[in-house]
Amino acid sequence: MPVWTFDNLIDDAGAIHDRQSGVLRLRYGADVGNISFTDYSIRNLGFIAFRGRPGSCQIRAAPGRVGHLAFSALSNLVSSHKPAMAALEWYDRAWHEELHRGSKTVLERFVELMLTTHVQANSPFSSQPVKCTELAEDSALSGLLSFWKDQGGRLSLRRHRHELEEISKAKFLIVRRSQATPHIMAEHYGKGLDLYPSKGWRQRLTGRRLDEQPDMAFGRWVSDSYRDVMIVSEPVLSRVDVTTYDPAARLKVRKQYTRLALPIDKTAVLSGSIIHNSAIVDAELGYEPK
Repeated sequence: MPVWTFDNLIDDAGAIHDRQSGVLRLRYGADVGNISFTDYSIRNLGFIAFRGRPGSCQIRAAPGRVGHLAFSALSNLVSSHKPAMAALEWYDRAWHEELHRGSKTVLERFVELMLTTHVQANSPFSSQPVKCTELAEDSALSGLLSFWKDQGGRLSLRRHRHELEEISKAKFLIVRRSQATPHIMAEHYGKGLDLYPSKGWRQRLTGRRLDEQPDMAFGRWVSDSYRDVMIVSEPVLSRVDVTTYDPAARLKVRKQYTRLALPIDKTAVLSGSIIHNSAIVDAELGYEPK
């Protein structure tokens, strides 16, 4: 494996530093130009190393640890550099090397790796991407995908509410990225969605940030999932296994479901789901489900 000396390090907040950055040296008490620190920051902190040359660039990262701020900074760097060829070296238990033509191809591959290698150790939330071709033809999600294709991917609650409710049995959610902030907003919760055991959560959460739901950690996690779909700008089918906590009901519930996320414009995603298993895994003493 060749040893590369990278000109830039992108930190987890999306700030771009040169490899001799005094800011990073002070923050971590390390020689930032040292190869070992570069590898450590990539594999453990979600940093990205970048080097641009005329007509080409080199990227070194562990996509499963990279957050959206860091990726956004990388995307801007690569897009402005406009490489004809891009070398991607990525880590997931071992180092892998790939060569891609053009900025669009390498960024699409990077997002794919972010989705498939996302670090979820000891996390109550996990998802595994699945090919859309694996959907059963008679499933509600297959119907939703077909309707999305028939409409050219341009769906709206105002024009297609009846069809969406009928096809998905009202088990769908529409989220939108805020124009004023980086947050994902909950635009509409279908009446068929059963996310939390307590009553009134749907009315309280509609129009609010997605991460303001009863289990805020789950809200942040699923917000990131929808950001990924906006970046990829194509359907994403996932097998999801999550354990969420509802403080109002004082219940912890595990749900296993299949989720289809569809981009309906540049800033919005429609998500439909089919729940396979749902069970209370932990309840606080003194509460009896109604």
